Amino acid sequence: MVKRQGRARAGGSSGSGPPRCALYYVVWTAGILGVAFLGGRQCLRAALVDQVVPLPVTPATAGDAAAAAASAGEEIDVKVLARLLSLDQKIGLAHGAPSGCGYTGLTREVPLFRIPELRENDGPQGFRGKPGKSTAYPSGLAMGATFDPELVFRWGREVSREFVEKGANVLLGPGLNLMRVPRNGRTFEYLSGEDPHLGAQMAGAVVRGMQSVEGVIATAKHFVLNNQETDRMSVSAVVDPVTLHEMYYAPFRAAVRAGVGAVMCAYNRVNGVYACEDDETLTGTLRDDWGFKGFVMSDWGATHSNTRALLAGLDQEMPLGVNFGSRLKAAASSNATVAHALTRSTERILHAMHQANLLGTKTPPCLTGVDTSSLERHRLAVDLGVAGSVLLRNSGRALPLSLGHKGSPLRILLLGRAANDTQVVTGGGSGHVEAGPHVVTALAGLQRTINMLEAGGGVVDFDDGSDPDRSVAAAKQVDVAVVVLATSSEEGADRPSLQYLPHENKLVEQVSAAAPKTVIVALAPGPMVLPWTDQVDAILAMFFPGQGFGDALGRLLFGIESPSGRLPVSFPREGHEVQFTAAQYPGVNKEANYSEGSLIGYRWFDAHNVAPRFAFGHGLSYVDFAYSPRASVARVPNGWILTAQVTNEGAMAAREVVQVYLAFGSGCDHPQAGFVRAPKKLVAFTRVLFAPREMRSVLLFIETETASDWSPRAHAFRFPHHCKDRLEFWVGPSSSDIRIKDHGANMWARLHLLSGIS
Repeated sequence: MVKRQGRARAGGSSGSGPPRCALYYVVWTAGILGVAFLGGRQCLRAALVDQVVPLPVTPATAGDAAAAAASAGEEIDVKVLARLLSLDQKIGLAHGAPSGCGYTGLTREVPLFRIPELRENDGPQGFRGKPGKSTAYPSGLAMGATFDPELVFRWGREVSREFVEKGANVLLGPGLNLMRVPRNGRTFEYLSGEDPHLGAQMAGAVVRGMQSVEGVIATAKHFVLNNQETDRMSVSAVVDPVTLHEMYYAPFRAAVRAGVGAVMCAYNRVNGVYACEDDETLTGTLRDDWGFKGFVMSDWGATHSNTRALLAGLDQEMPLGVNFGSRLKAAASSNATVAHALTRSTERILHAMHQANLLGTKTPPCLTGVDTSSLERHRLAVDLGVAGSVLLRNSGRALPLSLGHKGSPLRILLLGRAANDTQVVTGGGSGHVEAGPHVVTALAGLQRTINMLEAGGGVVDFDDGSDPDRSVAAAKQVDVAVVVLATSSEEGADRPSLQYLPHENKLVEQVSAAAPKTVIVALAPGPMVLPWTDQVDAILAMFFPGQGFGDALGRLLFGIESPSGRLPVSFPREGHEVQFTAAQYPGVNKEANYSEGSLIGYRWFDAHNVAPRFAFGHGLSYVDFAYSPRASVARVPNGWILTAQVTNEGAMAAREVVQVYLAFGSGCDHPQAGFVRAPKKLVAFTRVLFAPREMRSVLLFIETETASDWSPRAHAFRFPHHCKDRLEFWVGPSSSDIRIKDHGANMWARLHLLSGIS
């Protein structure tokens, strides 16, 4: 119990006298009288020799100490603060409580110590709450398609600002899982697409963006191997350490390095152990290897035990205290090991709160009903939607569309129910944001763009496609048919197919045969099979683009901006082209065997010499970019700088995404016996804006660790020295379009690649 309390006066101490500290306590704990304190080291030393000037306050204002310490620049000692909390207070932080305000999750505040409620809310695409009261930004996968960490930073920062305005302080995102299974129902939520390096770059950027806003804790989820929704509550992901470290850990490792405050453990099991009670991942990897200082919360209902989960490294059960409530309290009351582990969990929660400057603050009123949408945020959503859209095909330069004039307008037939549907711009489940009246449909967006550019220069006729004969007849009377297709995806179930509905595919075939020009707008939650690709003139893919859908579409179709998005996932030619066995997916006897190792996505296509319909990294522009025949490489600390000359050969400004792949020559086997290495892997990329006709020297940094292999024996990444001159850096605009790849590349690989490697 607390025997005595003190508080610093404004202005601190002066002269040579003893320091005036934010707060100190004389505490009676386990029969030992001692001094505990929330001030800095100077105060701690003084307190130990009883030199602190007592500054009495009442118990009701004792919690002001954290705020006083923060304002005075003092570091709050969360270890001491954790030991000051009673068992009931620690248990209150260790599990969720009912929320009458509508937040996804909530913990009780500790008023005495000014520890506010943790208000946790979905989700990665924006604040999930009351319809029309927050901004529906593009999905995580759409942001991955930007290949632009700076844009992802802005996205994360603005989402966090809305969270603060809504009274929430824990953002249940970003979603970082790698796409292993093309039909995974939650692929649209995840930034990483199918590549670990893409995921790592985006993860670090979004965490920094989210936590650049004071008062917000970001949550990296779902740790780890939550790569399918089928049997997600029970399936065990059976995986080897090389695959785990080189592929699925990468985005989470980057999030931890960026200082993420919280990690959410997943529903599934990892090598037979539930992810939320797996000490190898939660303690061995997350904390011991990576140095994670924040707290681990469970996914909602993913806690299966009390002491076992706590000792493994779980700190907080959500949404309620089924296991971490009275059961954990009883265990901590009678077992010193459990009590100590509970205190450590409390420290980690307090550390994250302190990092976000939450300690010493008051819990705000319920703000879920506040409308945080604005014109500025809508414009950002549109900008992000443009950047994440991928032009897959543009035969004969069908796009951009050129408007006519009042006397001879461009005649456009806009086809498909999705063209006038506000529900097609986000996915379902935790990642859903209901934007209500803020959604701009394709129909509204095209009409608005035409009026802005050239009033009367274009006429848009809408047909929902329900009568194919009517649609085909209308297609013959216009200059261009724009067909909008959409399919749904949501948490809790994998997609039944990678195709659009049969009648939609048939409509595309019929309309493309009738219309002078056919443009497809493919709203997608992940990879899609597009069997009519060669029959249409242009295809624009948009991965759940959010409320600015129609405005973004108008800017792209009419050439206000050139498309710059790139595919974060490969588009196959057939639904089961990546040939998972039943044992691999969905699994046999609740076990999904990751025996394919790293061979997922473009790595599988490369290894099997199969050409996908559209490759990872693919994306066209309205201009052509030329690459110089060779690149230069220079060794720098922790990696290499590659320089390539790239030229915009077009008459409009446009962005190019320059990508670098590390290619492994024949005989360059992985040092881990039995592990099949992919022929190449992404190691660097950058998105660059070019003025018309501009040539630029594009610099890319390739980190040594990214180019290295995981060594289970060393329990570390090791560069593949044994490959010697069989390594090459390949440069191009996609994984299948390599522009710099010749004997010269071999030469500079030999000269520079291995120099200075330790």
